[in-house]
Amino acid sequence: MFWSVSGTIVSKGAVFLAAACVARILGKEKFGEVGIIQNTVQMGGAVVGFAIAATATKHIAEYRKTRPVRAANILTLALAVSAIGGTIGTLALLFLAPAIATSVLGAAHLAFPLQLSAGLFFFSALNGGQSGALAGMEAFKEMAIVNVLVGMSSLPLIVLGAVWGSVQGVVLAYVAASALNVVLYTMVLRRSLHAAQWTLNLRNCRSEFPMLFRFTLPSLFSGVLSAATQWVCSVMLVNQADGFAKMGLLNAANQWRQIFVYLPSVIASVALPLLSSLAGEKSRSANDEGMELVNASNQIVVWPMAMMLMLSATPVMALYGDKFSDGGTTLVWIIGGYAVGFVGQTIGTILISKGMMWFCFFQNVSLAAVNVGLVYLLIERNGPRAIGMASGIAFLVLIVWAVAVLIRKNVISAAMGIRTLLAAGTMFCTTAIVSIHISQITVMNGVAAFLILLPMAFVFMEKRIVRKISSRVVAILRHRPS
Repeated sequence: MFWSVSGTIVSKGAVFLAAACVARILGKEKFGEVGIIQNTVQMGGAVVGFAIAATATKHIAEYRKTRPVRAANILTLALAVSAIGGTIGTLALLFLAPAIATSVLGAAHLAFPLQLSAGLFFFSALNGGQSGALAGMEAFKEMAIVNVLVGMSSLPLIVLGAVWGSVQGVVLAYVAASALNVVLYTMVLRRSLHAAQWTLNLRNCRSEFPMLFRFTLPSLFSGVLSAATQWVCSVMLVNQADGFAKMGLLNAANQWRQIFVYLPSVIASVALPLLSSLAGEKSRSANDEGMELVNASNQIVVWPMAMMLMLSATPVMALYGDKFSDGGTTLVWIIGGYAVGFVGQTIGTILISKGMMWFCFFQNVSLAAVNVGLVYLLIERNGPRAIGMASGIAFLVLIVWAVAVLIRKNVISAAMGIRTLLAAGTMFCTTAIVSIHISQITVMNGVAAFLILLPMAFVFMEKRIVRKISSRVVAILRHRPS
């Protein structure tokens, strides 16, 4: 955990500094153009990478000790699928970029930058397969070192790209940084394979093809839905009046969202192999302890980070330049909306560790529908902050649904489910309060300590306090008399 978190802080800090410099160099509108290009690439390459990463992490962690030959076959298959998926997506983006720029974005001049970003698509997909394999092998220290090196290298690359090549230069810099990441991960992966004495052979992978349908395919569909939802919402935004300037505000807020979500994502990347390994051992008590530990760790990280970012939203946005200083409420809702989801992140990790991937897919269908519908209704009046509002509401719906299913299946305790629901609901209400009083933020600083420490009540709450509520919830969900 230490190495993962340390590597994240340094690498994401470097990327943030680069983005702040780029925003000041390019201005709000061109920074918005960079943002919509990144969203377009993330809809493909990052999604393929995530789906393969989740598959590799879960199954390699589950089998590497008990069935190492199978773990090696899964690793081989993950790398092959990420390469194939990345190649197909790259060719598709090269071909479709002019149509996307002209017909969808209404910005024909973005066709060439979109085509350049096809390289980022390819390397993102490869990076997903490699990072999932290394996480499954628990090579967290080596991954952290690579992340630091890539982050520090990307800072000058991106800034120089903005100075010399505007939007195109920034895109090329991101492609170069992603390629460097793949090269360094390849070196680490070879060393890890040698240490484990694993050999990679595609001919031995045929028996693992059913896993692609059972786990990777629903994970991929879920990721595509999630990324496509963000992209559709961004397209709706850029098609508003002064759309690319508003996209610039959203892109600035998203830089902080990426920093914010990355630490909880690190917890999830560590938690998934842990919970998968415990699932392989078939120990209910160990499973319960592992889930409670992961949930507590997640709450302790998410709440303080979310509150500090929301309470300092106005000066944070001003870091990007004077034209961004009116984006405080946008940052509050972007952070708060996603914080609602990450408060309940452990629930999603549990679903993945139990192999309930098709259930996750149907959840993401619901998330996409609620998200797009709400953004459509709210965006004209609320601009970029509508995307954060919609995310918060949609995540609340998903958490309630998932908690109900897991309690009914006796996967988690009712007490843990109730605490998660209370924490998510409180996060959403807190976000709304902060956004309303953003102009009077100094008044709220007096209660900041209370808000930051509030999650401790949910994390360490005595089960006696929620026992009566929990027993009734269990009775309803399991159809038993209370």
